[in-house]
Amino acid sequence: MLSEAALADLRVRNPVADVAVRLGAVLKRRGRTLMGTCPMCGGGRSALRFEIKRDDAWACAVCADGGDVIRLVERAQGLSFLKAVEWLGGAQDIDPEEAARRERELAARRAKREADSARYREEERARLYRMWREAQDFWSTPVEAYLRGRDIFALDGVIVKFDPAARYYDGEIVDERGRKRPRLIFTGPAMLAPFVDGGGKFRGLHQTWIDPENPGEKATIADPETGEILPSKKMRGSKAGCFLLVDRVFWAALSANPHPASSGGHPLPGGEGILRLASGEGIETTLSVRQGDADRKFFYAAAGDLGNLAGPAVESVPHPTLKRANGRPERVPGPEPDLSRPGLPIPDSVEELLLIRDGDSEPFLTALAMERASRRYARPGRLIGATPTPEGVDLNDVLRGKGGERPGVAS
Repeated sequence: MLSEAALADLRVRNPVADVAVRLGAVLKRRGRTLMGTCPMCGGGRSALRFEIKRDDAWACAVCADGGDVIRLVERAQGLSFLKAVEWLGGAQDIDPEEAARRERELAARRAKREADSARYREEERARLYRMWREAQDFWSTPVEAYLRGRDIFALDGVIVKFDPAARYYDGEIVDERGRKRPRLIFTGPAMLAPFVDGGGKFRGLHQTWIDPENPGEKATIADPETGEILPSKKMRGSKAGCFLLVDRVFWAALSANPHPASSGGHPLPGGEGILRLASGEGIETTLSVRQGDADRKFFYAAAGDLGNLAGPAVESVPHPTLKRANGRPERVPGPEPDLSRPGLPIPDSVEELLLIRDGDSEPFLTALAMERASRRYARPGRLIGATPTPEGVDLNDVLRGKGGERPGVAS
C-alpha cells in the first residue's frame, strides 16, 4: 500500500505544469495560475479551458474535472491509479519515521489549505454578492439592448442585471515592493447573472461584457501588452453543483424550499411543483428556448458551460478522430457520470427534464456530455430529452435565422 508521504514525494517530483506540457498542453501565465489547452480535450474554441492553481492542482472547465498530477495522468492516458503512479516514475520507499513525520506535516498543511480556501471562497462569495446587489435592473440599459439585439424579446421575469463599469482583471502587477495585485485591463458594461445552489443561495457570478455600440454583440477585450483577444465572459465563485439563474420564478421556487433534493417535491406559492425543467449551457441559448415556450410549460435555468451541465465523468475516452501533437488521440470525458462529484441540483420533483444542447461545440464531446447528463439525472418515471440543434450553431444563432428551425418547446 502506498503511503501518503510517498505519494506526496511523487507529486513533488512531478509538478502538474511539467506533466501537463509533457502530455501536450500549451500553457500561459495568468497571474498566480497557468492556463491553456487541456491535455485531455484539447484547445477547441477556447485555449483557456485548462487551469493550474497555486496548490499544484488542475481543473478543466470542459472536462468538468480536476485534481492532482496522478489524476491528470489517469485521465489523459486512460490509466488506473497504480499505472499512473508507475507512469510518473513510481513511488519511492521512505523511512517509516520520516514518512510519519512527512504525513503529519502534510495533514497540517492540508488542514490550513482547506481553511484558507474556505475563508477565501466565502470572502469571494460576499464580494460577488455585493456586486450583484449593487448592479442595476437590466430594463432600459445596454443589457436589454444586447438581449433584444440577439432577438430575445420575451424578457418578463428574466433575472439578469446591468453593471455599467464592470472591471476585467487578467494577470497580476508587481509593485516596487514586490507586492502583487490583480491587473486591470478593461472596464465596461456587462451583463450579470447569479449562480445559486439547490436551495437558492447565491454562490457565484457570471459576467458577460457587451458592446453598447453594437446591440447583440459582446465586447472585444484585448490584452494591452500582447494584443491577444480574451474571452468576453468570466465565471467567478462556485459553479459546480449550482444553477446559472436566468428566470426569477425558478429562483423563487428554489429559495422557498431549503432541501430541493429531498423526496417530498417542491411546492411553489401557488401549490404547484417544479415538474418540468429546461437547462442549457449559456444564458442566451436558454433564453432563446424559453422565448419559444409561450405558455411557460417549463422552468428555466442555465449551467454556465457544457461541463457543468453534464457534470464530471468516471473516466476519459479516446476521441475517434482528433489527435494530439504526438499523434495519440485526444481524450474527452466519457458517458458514465461520476456520481461522487456534483452536477446540477435537479429537484427530485422534476418529471420532465429538457437538456438544451449547443451545436457549435465539438460534436463527439457534446454527444458524450449529453449522454452523461441523461444518465446522471435519470430517475424512475422521469422523461429526459434534448433539443435538436444543427451542427455549427447554437440555438440563439437559429433564433436569429442562422440555420435550422426556430427553437421552441413541443407541447
